[in-house]
Amino acid sequence: MGEKEWTSREPVKPLSETEHPSALDAMIENGVQVYFVDKKTFDEIAAADDHGRQLLASLRSENMRRA
Repeated sequence: MGEKEWTSREPVKPLSETEHPSALDAMIENGVQVYFVDKKTFDEIAAADDHGRQLLASLRSENMRRA
C-alpha cells in the first residue's frame, strides 16, 4: 500500500466520494503509468525478478502515447 492508501478491518463510513467518467483517465491524471500488454507479456512481467521493470522500460506507456 502507498502512503496515501489506508485499509481497515472495521467497516467505515466514507466522508466523501469522487466519481470519474473514465477510470483510465483518472489513473493517468493521478500519475499511474498505464501499459496495455498481451497475456504473454503480462506473464513475463509477473515472472521477472525485477518485477518487469526492464521489460516495461522497453514499452511505450499509454501516458506517453497521449502526450
